Amino acid sequence: MGSTANEITCEQLEGMMADGRVPIFDVRNPDELAAGRIVGSVNIPVDKVKDAFSLDAENFQDQFGVEKPKLDSTLVFYCQLGRRGSAAVTIAQGVGYTRWVVRERGSPPTPSRPSRPSRHTLPG
Repeated sequence: MGSTANEITCEQLEGMMADGRVPIFDVRNPDELAAGRIVGSVNIPVDKVKDAFSLDAENFQDQFGVEKPKLDSTLVFYCQLGRRGSAAVTIAQGVGYTRWVVRERGSPPTPSRPSRPSRHTLPG
């Protein structure tokens, strides 16, 4: 989209996550999940994002165990380095989604390291 990104703090995002207001999608490959993941995240590998977000609400729920986000919902995408998260944003835009958060570059959380990313951006 043509707008610039507004930054939100880690605390703001954690609040959104704690309230359950924002779905979190891990776009890494399933074999990478053993390295750690954000609790409550849903794994949809980046190469499956278009098909997943093109499903109707019932099939999305059946396949991923969570409600399909509405087109104006804020989505959180994360991966290991940020490239696949950014690619997922582009794909989500292509199927009509307008709000997203991408976890900035860094390793996914592990049991010994909290899942506090340092910065997130939200389009304005």
